[in-house]
Amino acid sequence: MLRWRRGAWILQDLHSRNGTYVDGRLLAEGQQIGLSPGARLGFGSLDQFLLVDAGPPEPHAVELRSPGSTVEMRDGALRLPAPGRAEIRVYREDNAWWVEQGERRRQVLNKEVMATLASSWLLHLPEPELSTLDSEGGSPVLEARGRARIVRQEAQRRFAALSRQEARVCRFVSEGQLNKQIAGEMGIAEATVKLYRANALKKLGVTSVPDLVRLLAHVDPSIE
Repeated sequence: MLRWRRGAWILQDLHSRNGTYVDGRLLAEGQQIGLSPGARLGFGSLDQFLLVDAGPPEPHAVELRSPGSTVEMRDGALRLPAPGRAEIRVYREDNAWWVEQGERRRQVLNKEVMATLASSWLLHLPEPELSTLDSEGGSPVLEARGRARIVRQEAQRRFAALSRQEARVCRFVSEGQLNKQIAGEMGIAEATVKLYRANALKKLGVTSVPDLVRLLAHVDPSIE
């Protein structure tokens, strides 16, 4: 699994049978490693890929319907549902992500769901690169990081209370899949999916899909 976290690309071996390699070295099961430009990556064999650019991912949004389209940031802003007819504008300012919709402006988070007139969109926004000092007086940003750690721990604690099937249903729901699609993926009845979904939302303390997506953004994707 490859993901952007805290200003760097992190590669994690998810207990693969054939092995994950970085610069010719086999990663241990579950091991995570930060990547730099020039890193040689292999999945099942040595040196299949070369990491040319280790910069942050491009901000984009994925439409939550099948088949959904993808919109990428252009000219410093992410415009939904399309660059030429923007109902929503997402941009970065003061080391944070902001959204403008009509006359409203507020901060927005990665993995948040935004609704336009005709569809819904899942935002993929790289983390702002925090410096070690804040902008006012050189105070460490440890307090903000501490709050983020507490939120992550609470989200993981709640997620750990789910059964394996409830956790799988939540993952599928957060990806925008419908109950019928989830039932087909899991090989169970749609009514059973609805039951797992209701139980999971209650245990997690959320009432909507956007709230679920925001909570799961703080949970390790490898945990089920």
